[in-house]
Amino acid sequence: MVINPQKFTLAMARACISSAELREMASVSSVTLMNIQKGKQNLRPVTAGRLARALCCDVTELIDPPIKEA
Repeated sequence: MVINPQKFTLAMARACISSAELREMASVSSVTLMNIQKGKQNLRPVTAGRLARALCCDVTELIDPPIKEA
């Protein structure tokens, strides 16, 4: 699952949550959070869910829709 870095940053701003607060609330490492913010990490669904719950949003608000092939 790939988190869109812009949508992720926007959700953090909307929730008024710092990176340190989000790490603690979602139980993710600082390395994982940094990689997500840079768009360099695929997530397991459970991790995406924990982040979305901490940001009070639906996980679909954080991810890009899958690309459909013709």
